[in-house]
Amino acid sequence: MIIITCDQGSTEWHQARAGCITASMFGDARARLKSGANKGQPTSAALDYAFKLAVERISGQPLDGGFETWQMKRGHELEPEARMEHEIQTALIIQRAGFVTTDAGMLGANADG
Repeated sequence: MIIITCDQGSTEWHQARAGCITASMFGDARARLKSGANKGQPTSAALDYAFKLAVERISGQPLDGGFETWQMKRGHELEPEARMEHEIQTALIIQRAGFVTTDAGMLGANADG
């Protein structure tokens, strides 16, 4: 496991995610057609995601600078307060980590905290 310390949404965070199947996109990566002549084949979302990952792995660069909905923006704004409240209620200190990957860097997830 590799822990990459950076702020979510930063240039370093986007770079760490480039070419990596992320937890939030794992469903798309594994999605298969459920019926029809091509049953069991990857969906268009899975193929699009595979293409994006391939380009990022070859180039070493993220294809996008990030997309943020208003819900995501609000979550980022409220996260410090929520983290503090969690620490108070659990008597645990939260250690922040920006992105965590497998040793090979093929799978990763945001370590919210």
